[in-house]
Order: sequence, then structure tokens, then C-alpha cells
Amino acid sequence: MLRTLDVNSQRPETLDLRPAYRPAHHVSAGCSEILGLLQSWRQRYATRLALGELDDRLLADIGLTREQASLESSTAFWRS
Repeated sequence: MLRTLDVNSQRPETLDLRPAYRPAHHVSAGCSEILGLLQSWRQRYATRLALGELDDRLLADIGLTREQASLESSTAFWRS
């Protein structure tokens, strides 16, 4: 807060220099978080779907067994 003196009166006025409360900003930030979560879930779903479609040779190349790939690809997309 900053105190100033009004030339027409002898009492100081107070200026509030804090940023204005913007509820729309908070809503926007919340929407961004939700959008990020949805994108993450979509990526997980697509990755697990693709993992389930790999053949044994490709799974061996990335160091996974068929059982590990099946377990991971059957995990729900909202579980990390």
C-alpha cells in the first residue's frame, strides 16, 4: 500500500497497489489443469494400446516380456 496526500485535503489517501482479484484467471487455471490431465490420460491410453499390439520381437527390443506388456496394456488409463 502506498500513502499519498490529496492537495485539496490534509488527510492522506490510501492507494491499493495489490493486483486485482480475477476469478476468471482462477477458472482458467483450473481448466488448464483439467485439460492437461485429459491429454495425459489420452496419451496413456494410446501408448498402452500400442504396447499391447507389439510382437514379441519388438517387446524384446525394448526389454519387456509379453506378460509385462499385457499387464501394462490392461492397466486403466487413469492409473499411472
